[in-house]
Amino acid sequence: GAQVVLVFDGDAEGGSAVRTVGSPVRTRFTREGLEADDELLGLVDQASAPVVVVVSNDRRVLDGARQRGANTVRSSDFLALVR
Repeated sequence: GAQVVLVFDGDAEGGSAVRTVGSPVRTRFTREGLEADDELLGLVDQASAPVVVVVSNDRRVLDGARQRGANTVRSSDFLALVR
């Protein structure tokens, strides 16, 4: 029942959330001028799920997510878990 959101830096066209039918994975591209890091932290602020996990190797993202009450996992550790 988990929802997975991948956040990427967009381009001048930005882009909206894209969801593959039947998949719990959503992909988001930021609009121009907004970094994926900031979008991701904003999603953590808006999350209504009882448990939020942020996967990243970016220290600012990890620290910001923790400050917002999310659990964090480094990308390399996450890959080791899913392999």
